[in-house]
Amino acid sequence: GDEFTRNYRRDRLSGWLLQAIDRAGRNDELLAVYETEARATASYERLVEYLLRESRLDDAERWAREGIEKTQLKWPGISAALLAKLCELARRRKDWGVVAAHAARDFFESPSVRGFRDLVAAAEKAKCGQRVRAASLEFLESGRSPIQASIERGGQRKLAVDPA
Repeated sequence: GDEFTRNYRRDRLSGWLLQAIDRAGRNDELLAVYETEARATASYERLVEYLLRESRLDDAERWAREGIEKTQLKWPGISAALLAKLCELARRRKDWGVVAAHAARDFFESPSVRGFRDLVAAAEKAKCGQRVRAASLEFLESGRSPIQASIERGGQRKLAVDPA
């Protein structure tokens, strides 16, 4: 079958394995299975969720970044879910600048009233609420986003932010 189907079936099987290891009280073996399966089937989100539950925030961030790099072209849905995990991680760390950056990306890619409110609230916590609110309103009036996306060599997506 195709790669997606193979990965789906393997994920289900490894899920049962992880559950059995957990129920057997062999928790020291869980991480190795999560890591191996993440690389084999792109199940990075499951690994990052496990690491977040275990409060291993640095490892969760490292694996989320690797997962984004490995999946963004072939499986953008996985990549988007990992971006959301990075935002959740920043929120747990009270890194409001990073939370505001995630909210800005969301708002400028797909403007909405809720997105505007989320962005301004996050920017207020990051102590840049006035400037972000003004830039957001300017964007809504002019249609010119302060965030420009480009594709680099190799298909990597890069964002540039207007410093003003």
